[in-house]
Amino acid sequence: MRYLHQFVHLMLTLRIASENRIPATILSLLCEKDFQEGGQTIAGEKFIESTRDCYLAYLPEQIEARSFELVSVSLERCHDRKGPPYLKLRSQYARHDFVGKLTDEFVKLRLALRQELEFVLEDAGYAITAYDNPYFLDGQAVDGARSLSINANAPEWLINIDGAPVMIWDRPKNEKGAQKIIRQPARMLEIDGDDAIEIVKV
Repeated sequence: MRYLHQFVHLMLTLRIASENRIPATILSLLCEKDFQEGGQTIAGEKFIESTRDCYLAYLPEQIEARSFELVSVSLERCHDRKGPPYLKLRSQYARHDFVGKLTDEFVKLRLALRQELEFVLEDAGYAITAYDNPYFLDGQAVDGARSLSINANAPEWLINIDGAPVMIWDRPKNEKGAQKIIRQPARMLEIDGDDAIEIVKV
């Protein structure tokens, strides 16, 4: 179990296949990133194992209600030699006392970016993992400071691109009484009243 107050920084990374799922303001940030071998990283401690079909829509609000603010949003098209290109949508939050100087351009776009991020999160359940990492500032680990990293992949869409809800069969469609219902996520990642970061059944 981890608690939000143990962290000074939070990074949420979504892996999405199609540009059609990305709203306009976020899409305007798109840049290309080539596949790179290796890289200098320090492995964090995984404390949430890969869990499918988790709803994240309430997470930004829960984070910001606890002295964090959105400090960065980026969108990269990643070219991986092991598979087709994909989009990496990353949002970063910092605790108020760890917020550095933000660019005027980001401040101007921040409200729109935050709203659009919520739209993306509302549209799917994701397979998530979460890590407790060291926190780096200017390339140096900050003593006693930790960073929470949440990786979200394999979206199971709840909303079609045309805005209509995704419909699924409530049982095998050849069974008697089978009918289509609106698809709902099975789980939700939330921060509870004690700041605990946990997965709960919907």
